[in-house]
Amino acid sequence: MNLIVVQYFYDSLSLSLAKTQLETAGIYVLIRDELSLQVYGVEARAMGGAKLLVDKTDYAKASTLLIEGGFMLPNDTPQTAEITDFLGKLGAVIPGVHLLSKELRVVLTAFILISLPIALAFFFILF
Repeated sequence: MNLIVVQYFYDSLSLSLAKTQLETAGIYVLIRDELSLQVYGVEARAMGGAKLLVDKTDYAKASTLLIEGGFMLPNDTPQTAEITDFLGKLGAVIPGVHLLSKELRVVLTAFILISLPIALAFFFILF
């Protein structure tokens, strides 16, 4: 099962209602970081809030249901996992990085891709 975030929530009530709506439609739902809403309250927004995850194959159906339920705006761009899949695969070939979780591989690979041109520019300027 390949889970992706379909929507971020910053209050527990909306999160519970959205989860119930998707489960009623037969979509498997997983919630990540729900406790941060209860513990941190307003500050949970700074940490990204709670994440509602669905299987990648159910993303289109889930986002349509969330739009109909008023939990997403119709103009929200659908999350394609292409970039995270690409960065995850690219990070898997870097020695030692393949041992990390996919999220950490993506972050570390993105950091390397962003910092590498900057480091090369400084190198050529200095030498």
